[in-house]
Amino acid sequence: MNTASRHTPLSSLGRWLPILAAAALLSACAATQLQTNVQAYSTLQALPAQANDRTYRFERLPSQQADAGQDDLERQARVALQKIGLALAGSPDAPTAQRPRYSVQVQLRQTVLPLDPYGFYGPDPFWGRGWGPGFYGAWAGPFWSSGRTETRSELTLLLRDLTNGQVVFEGHAVHSDLPVARNVLVPALLDAALRDFPQPPAGTRQVIVPLPAATR
Repeated sequence: MNTASRHTPLSSLGRWLPILAAAALLSACAATQLQTNVQAYSTLQALPAQANDRTYRFERLPSQQADAGQDDLERQARVALQKIGLALAGSPDAPTAQRPRYSVQVQLRQTVLPLDPYGFYGPDPFWGRGWGPGFYGAWAGPFWSSGRTETRSELTLLLRDLTNGQVVFEGHAVHSDLPVARNVLVPALLDAALRDFPQPPAGTRQVIVPLPAATR
């Protein structure tokens, strides 16, 4: 018997340890920033010069009325919108007794997807969709994959001019990775969706958002 070519669990594990260690290191580095894919469209050249015309109110879809997280989403959107020069009507930082010029609709959609980029027998130490022998080899050892997933988070923000009912800005930011705490994820997605407002470049682009030091 040729023992040199014999495939054992421990030899397979040893071959994969450097790869797993590198993946863990990359995950630690990724925690300092959020990578997003952004699409934005705008008919605005600039915001109005008068402060009275830089106010907005939030608008909700029927499906958002009973959403417990919508209040928090709009609270964080208010912070992001203030950075680009828009003030929530009726707030201390907005002109008094002024009807808003714009309405803002913001939505966060999250979907959990199976993470299986290589197919059933790809170069994954835990091959198989959902479950299967681990670290290559036709043995049924203790290392069984239970399936891995990623969370796809998509934030959409619409800015509508209430004088004519037209949407003047539309921003989409998508992040697909391991789950990120909502209080970290939402501000980063908002910053990405509003990047280069009010004249974002055309097409899909990658936007990297640095995360606060406290979350690293």
